[in-house]
Amino acid sequence: MIETKIVTALTADTSILAVASNRLYPDVMPQNPTMPAITYERESCQRINSLGGYGGLENPHIIICSWATRKDDAGDLADKVFDAMNKANTFHALMINDFGGYDVDAGLYVFSQTYSCWNLT
Repeated sequence: MIETKIVTALTADTSILAVASNRLYPDVMPQNPTMPAITYERESCQRINSLGGYGGLENPHIIICSWATRKDDAGDLADKVFDAMNKANTFHALMINDFGGYDVDAGLYVFSQTYSCWNLT
């Protein structure tokens, strides 16, 4: 799955490790997490078909959220995620949407980025 490759790319990036350490969670964060942190989830996936049928090629859309107690910290982490996604060499990721805001329920700032991803290997 492409999520495994994304986790590998993000955890291999020293600038992300310096800020978020290993706080990278699928789908949701645990109760009372240390900040800043990152969550990721598959939003959708288009399966590519040809006249011969499904050939195994997929184009998942992955949402990556950068969370922090301060807006600037969440934005800085999102910038680092963007850089790491662009440097990845086992998949290609194109950011197709991003937004930032405050999650009242979590009491945290969040920058959410949606990527269109393709496997390269």
